[in-house]
Amino acid sequence: MKVLIATAAASTSAAAAAAFLVVPACRKPYLNVGSANVSPIFQTKIDDDFAPTIRDIFFLSLDGTLLSNARSKAKRSIEAALQVWPELSSTALTLNMNLKSTDHVCWNWLIEKLCALASITQQGNTPDKMLGCDAVFLARVLIEEQILDGGRSNGRGGKYGGKYHPGWTSDFESDGSVVGSRPLTVSELYANWKELREVMEFKYPVVNEETQRKEDPMPLIRQVLKELSMKEAAEIQQTTIQPLAYDALLRKSSKHKEFRQNALLMLGNEADVPSVLRLFVAMGLSINVDLDPELDMPHIESWLQNQVYDGDASILIAASQNACNYFAKRTNSILVVVPDSDKGETQYDLIKRLLLDFDKQSTSEVEISVVHSSIDVMKRCKSLLGDLTILSGGIRKYYLLGSDTTKVNLLLPDWSDTVSPILCFYKAKHCFNIYGVSLLSSSGSSNRH
Repeated sequence: MKVLIATAAASTSAAAAAAFLVVPACRKPYLNVGSANVSPIFQTKIDDDFAPTIRDIFFLSLDGTLLSNARSKAKRSIEAALQVWPELSSTALTLNMNLKSTDHVCWNWLIEKLCALASITQQGNTPDKMLGCDAVFLARVLIEEQILDGGRSNGRGGKYGGKYHPGWTSDFESDGSVVGSRPLTVSELYANWKELREVMEFKYPVVNEETQRKEDPMPLIRQVLKELSMKEAAEIQQTTIQPLAYDALLRKSSKHKEFRQNALLMLGNEADVPSVLRLFVAMGLSINVDLDPELDMPHIESWLQNQVYDGDASILIAASQNACNYFAKRTNSILVVVPDSDKGETQYDLIKRLLLDFDKQSTSEVEISVVHSSIDVMKRCKSLLGDLTILSGGIRKYYLLGSDTTKVNLLLPDWSDTVSPILCFYKAKHCFNIYGVSLLSSSGSSNRH
């Protein structure tokens, strides 16, 4: 199946890109638009054709690594929570929240709190984690927790109070509030999230309208999040691109915007397909899309059928089991790999499959760098590392377990809004060490342990 997509006006693609593009001000950019400078980690990674002599390949996750989605996913989780549990709307109204739009300023405190916890609710190993199901539970918890405050922290200033609590004063006081009761802080939620999450599916069931029986909320949460993702795809939205995206995906030497041929993108869930297409459009590319026939994504296919634009930058979206073959055969296109969420294919399973398939196909030495913004995924991938080789300068290189030709680098991007600030703190203190996983910094260097 082939679908053509491009910016609304191809002749003004540069202007359209500028309108969509938001570069985080708090991050030191790798590459300014129009600049010829390249981040250090990619300076020598210039092999652009998959061949027996290729030296470097990059497996890149989307969220956090190339695209900053934490804020949009936070808004989506709030909307999903209000749809999954209609009774939550009355609680939000009690807090004087505007139910018409999560873009209203009254939701800022909740969005900030959800973003601060994105590393544990928007990233993880399973398809549900990557879809953001945990963030939906957290949205409900935070709204209900704010009732405990009884309005005492509303309107307070300060670095914490002004960011994570409603900014307006209120006479509201919960009937059940007592002296000392308060919402859990971000750090308390972070430290205790695993225990809290274990009880939430039982604490917050959904009621079947036909049988009036309480049911597991997860199927409805998945459905609502995917529907909201499709809805967002049909709307014009700002897309916050990590500056690394230009360096990692586009050829430096080309006069035209052409894809590097030594990188592929890994999605967390099929619902991320619209996000990755918005990424390319925001980069000023007019694109067309090829879908792997083995992908079973009827809602994505239906959405793509409604796109009537033309383009010359080819995006190939493939199932994980076919990714290696498509990577070898494609020309001047970028490969986007979708895990099989229906079968519960995790990010670890996806990365393992890709590494083993690429190792099997390669006939000479190859170095694969896996860049993923989930520490949980990276820690799991340590089990894929085999023998250690120490190069000149003390640089450590690991071979893929059972291979003597494929080296593997596991890289955690510290610029991602889904990477815990705690890890960046330890890295800054030269104490970061999780045995084979390096923290890739915004200066392009990495710590190797």
